[in-house]
Amino acid sequence: MEPIKKVIKQSSIQIDRERETFANTLGITGVQMTTLDFISNHQNQTVSQHEIEKKLDLKRSTVTIMIQRMEKRDLVKRVTNAVDKRQKDVSLTAKSKSLIPKIKDYMRQDDRKVRSHFTQAEINTALKVLKFVKNGEKMESNNERISSKVFAAVIATGLMSFSGVLVETSMNIAFPTLMRDFNVSTNVVQWMTSIYLLAVSIIVPISAALKSSYKTKSLFLTANFLFLLGLIVDATAPIFPVLLIGRVIQGIGTGIALPLMFNIILEQVPKGKVGTMMGVGSMITGIAPALGPTFGGIVLQELNWR
Repeated sequence: MEPIKKVIKQSSIQIDRERETFANTLGITGVQMTTLDFISNHQNQTVSQHEIEKKLDLKRSTVTIMIQRMEKRDLVKRVTNAVDKRQKDVSLTAKSKSLIPKIKDYMRQDDRKVRSHFTQAEINTALKVLKFVKNGEKMESNNERISSKVFAAVIATGLMSFSGVLVETSMNIAFPTLMRDFNVSTNVVQWMTSIYLLAVSIIVPISAALKSSYKTKSLFLTANFLFLLGLIVDATAPIFPVLLIGRVIQGIGTGIALPLMFNIILEQVPKGKVGTMMGVGSMITGIAPALGPTFGGIVLQELNWR
């Protein structure tokens, strides 16, 4: 008995040949016809290049070359994605829209021709086999290991978030000492936590815009730089207002770092491992509030608050 996957592979080759033959009558290739059909099925007949890459299961460089050739032939046009400036959206032109009815008609007739030879029960069985093979491949991809670089990136951004939360929750312990050293009241010293949380709450909502405009590495380095700069400003602050400026700088760094870890997990970790890594990330940041007061007390007792 011939292997099932071998038959599926041979059938796929035959389908590609037939579609290539028809596409050539329209002056395009089979892959270009599949791409145009895929774009036409979306809202406003526009999709991102990333979606085309996933649909065709091709590398970005290969799809880029194909789209450039289609653009030269006035089959598609590319525009910058409104949300992610690094992504390109691909939409149909008037020329390609005129081909869509012919492509759709061919697809319908081809499907009708296959269905006419089998009962619905036989078709359902065939679809069940094909879906099993397809899902099996997905399961294999889900079992991929997390690369060491991605794991290190998650840990690094997690530790950055951990430090930001730790510094915040340990600050309350230092209030009496700060009130004495800077000669300020309770109402004033509470700005140490309030202004920090205010800075974090302003930056976190715009993290999506930052992520779409800058690389993850650049954001991570910026977050680290701002956090360390804030620490230095606070450690050398001669007066209380300067201390607050340092807290604002720290808050901005923490606000950038907090969502960065989860962005990395959702974008770069294999789907089968996302849940595990989300748990690890939550654990890293979840421990910080519990350790903060203890950490603050030890620092004040054994070292100078600066």
